[in-house]
Amino acid sequence: MNKFLYNSESFSIHGKWKLQAWYKGTHTLYKELSGDNLICTTGKGLAGDAILAVITYLALGTSTTAVAIGNTQLTAEVARKGITLKTRAVNDLTFATFFTAAESTYYIKEAGLFGVPATATLNSGIIFNHYLVSFDNSGALYDLTFWNVISLA
Repeated sequence: MNKFLYNSESFSIHGKWKLQAWYKGTHTLYKELSGDNLICTTGKGLAGDAILAVITYLALGTSTTAVAIGNTQLTAEVARKGITLKTRAVNDLTFATFFTAAESTYYIKEAGLFGVPATATLNSGIIFNHYLVSFDNSGALYDLTFWNVISLA
């Protein structure tokens, strides 16, 4: 487990399997079996690699509206930039995005990661996560790096 604090919304991968047996040459069901399946460590790695491939941008916003699981974009997006660094260490995905002071001259109150078909255009793409933050950089005094860690454990 890494040093970042986690929200109560967790990310998990789980699956079910089902087998149906039909009488030969008919549409009559003989038996159906089902159960839970185990997602292997390498399967979690595969899912992590797929997530790394499709998340492409971090967006910044200026709204303090509470985040919700049904969000489809930031409430008041003002800037976005391509992800600067993506890594996977076992089941932890890390995304880092660097903004120069000139690129982030806002009182930043929300942020989120976006994936394909996201572009540099504000409010484009599919939102992956959304969180509130409070940092006043309206005076352009600081270069900023945003870190996002996603655990597939």
